[in-house]
Amino acid sequence: MKTVSVEITIEQAKHILEDYYEAVQALADEREAISEKIDDLKALIAKMEISINGGAKQNELFKPLDRRSESGRAGRGESEKAIMGVLQSRNGTGASMKEICEITGAKYATAYRILHKLEEGGLASEVDSRWRWKDLSAVNSKEEGEVT
Repeated sequence: MKTVSVEITIEQAKHILEDYYEAVQALADEREAISEKIDDLKALIAKMEISINGGAKQNELFKPLDRRSESGRAGRGESEKAIMGVLQSRNGTGASMKEICEITGAKYATAYRILHKLEEGGLASEVDSRWRWKDLSAVNSKEEGEVT
């Protein structure tokens, strides 16, 4: 291995340090700009989540399935609440079985069983492979109209 010694003047050293400082400052400015852009995108995503989920963030609507026992099972009734939350939040557009399972974390068989029970109870319906929450206010107003 060969050793080489280089001599530089104080002025040259200052010039090198100034160039280095400018490069570091430019990187810091670029980092700040990227950080601001990320914050803007996070805010935009949060607004989109709110509009998609009918005024509530997805995590707020479907938290019950985040709490599972050590065996991995959701608590009694929590899957049903989460699935009803998905259907209610879709504002009539509905959701496929696959979407419901992905959003809630419920197993396909569990979602199938719950959706068919909701359909039997008149709370949900399947149209073109999309499950929808039934608007019970319209049903109730019809029933009230018949009584009077």
